[in-house]
Amino acid sequence: MNSRSKKNAAEWDFFINPKTGKIQYNEKCLSCAHEECKQSFRARIVFCGTYIKKQQP
Repeated sequence: MNSRSKKNAAEWDFFINPKTGKIQYNEKCLSCAHEECKQSFRARIVFCGTYIKKQQP
């Protein structure tokens, strides 16, 4: 495994739910269409401009 593959595997480990073994996103990110900014279910605070815009009146 090269260093790039090891780095990707380490990053995705944060998204893997140990109970299911599958990738799981934060509940606020589930309905979002923007793949590049989705965050792990382990994240406590999600900073997302799209989410903030939806919350403001």
